[in-house]
Amino acid sequence: MSFDGKVIVVTGAGSGLGTELVRAFASRRARVVVADIDGERAARVAADVRAAGLEAMAVEADVSDGDQVRRMAAEVSAGWGSVSVLVNNAAAAHDHDILTGPEEAWDQDISVSLRSAYLCSRAFLPAMIQIGRRETSGGRSDEQRLGPRPLGQRAHRRIVRRSGEPPGRVEHVGEQL
Repeated sequence: MSFDGKVIVVTGAGSGLGTELVRAFASRRARVVVADIDGERAARVAADVRAAGLEAMAVEADVSDGDQVRRMAAEVSAGWGSVSVLVNNAAAAHDHDILTGPEEAWDQDISVSLRSAYLCSRAFLPAMIQIGRRETSGGRSDEQRLGPRPLGQRAHRRIVRRSGEPPGRVEHVGEQL
């Protein structure tokens, strides 16, 4: 599969797997949005990609916050247009004992790991569906890809599949890397 020129958003891209996904997509000539709650980390990853002669945009956003996700979607749209691939990679996992740990830590883990996939999909999916409808009029569209964290994955996929009945496939992009 060619990612050449496609706009790809990777959340939680300032470190770990997110950074590796950014590098993998960029090496395939995608235009990659490096989204992370830590703006300095996002900027460093994007700068490294650009130093290799590839395209990357850093966006600081707490993807568990709807207002910040909508701002991020608007910023990406204004800078690069519609998104073809959304990788919901952001996650949080506090190291706490379930018997004694604070409920707030659990709530934050769920918010970053699951709610963020919902918020990002809700923000980016409408334009992705429009791209798919345009592309299917002249051929097949397999550019719509969404991949949430394992927590809530099946429910998320069912919801996304029913959202506007996108003509392309909704699946993980990991198999394509």
